[in-house]
Amino acid sequence: MRNLSIIITSYNKLKQLQKVIKSIKVRLKEGDQVIIVDDGSSDGSQKYIENIDLDISYDYCLQEDKGYRVSTARNKGIQLASNDCIVQIDDDHIMTGNIIEKARKLFDKDKIIIFRRDEMDDDGNIYRDERMGPKWDKGKVGANLLYFIGGNPLKVSRAVWGMMMYSKEAAKEVGLYNEVYNGRWGCEDADFGARFYCAGYDVLYYVGEKAVHLDHTKRENRFDEREENEELMKQLLREYKKKEKFQKYLGG
Repeated sequence: MRNLSIIITSYNKLKQLQKVIKSIKVRLKEGDQVIIVDDGSSDGSQKYIENIDLDISYDYCLQEDKGYRVSTARNKGIQLASNDCIVQIDDDHIMTGNIIEKARKLFDKDKIIIFRRDEMDDDGNIYRDERMGPKWDKGKVGANLLYFIGGNPLKVSRAVWGMMMYSKEAAKEVGLYNEVYNGRWGCEDADFGARFYCAGYDVLYYVGEKAVHLDHTKRENRFDEREENEELMKQLLREYKKKEKFQKYLGG
């Protein structure tokens, strides 16, 4: 049985975090690891995290609130991981069905796998994220793993978010999360996925069991911040393509 290191990054979403932990707890096995990195919450999350009962030991890392620093938080989580197989999930995504058992079976150090994401409203109703489109239809995929459209790292990068799984060693090889995105919302995970693609890793989707995104108060001006980060990411992708370790995969 493969063991997992599950990284949860959190900031001021206590209500959602409690649901996330509940969904994870029933799916853990001996040898798994849970890592919670808090970005300086002030809503009671710290007290809750310190008293969680997960039936296994867990790691808790609290960083000072210096603005939006999810890249730094995720890098801390990756460094703390004791298993090579990392499952990354945010504090507003709950696990459903046999998603963890599927993750154990699907893990491949040469692949980064993004899991299907659905949405949940305040009344508990689950519905398809309209941005996913027909490619997330289980009936159209066969084995439930599919490649995103290849040939363009930017296209790949625009669809890397939510619950994902990758190798710790592979994450270190591609350079971890780029902390230049700190302070603004968006694109840090997109950039991360693009570098996996640039380094020759398969970027795949699993569309069977799903992670469900919980409704919550959204960050103000997040789309303005993302637009700024998207311009930054375009510049960085050009720089990544010049790096020697990416040349053989990008035809440079």
